[in-house]
Amino acid sequence: MRMEREEAYAEGLAEGKAEGKAEGMEDGKVKGAACKLIFLVRSWIRQGLKEEEIAGLAQEPQEDMLRLIRTIKENPKADDEQILQLWGKQA
Repeated sequence: MRMEREEAYAEGLAEGKAEGKAEGMEDGKVKGAACKLIFLVRSWIRQGLKEEEIAGLAQEPQEDMLRLIRTIKENPKADDEQILQLWGKQA
């Protein structure tokens, strides 16, 4: 009986780790895509594009893009991950 419990525990632990890893990968993909968008928006700002042009290029909701642009401009020394956190808090 004890061995059955130990096996069930080990099996449950392995399943939990696999699920956690899968969720982490999904979060990583989302975070990576957001940081890539931030990088692109910074580049477009440096090129002198207007906010409306940036929103059109990004193919994202204009309200979200305007908020992102404002966040980037208000925090020029922040890195992409910091911008992502600040942008997320404004949502």
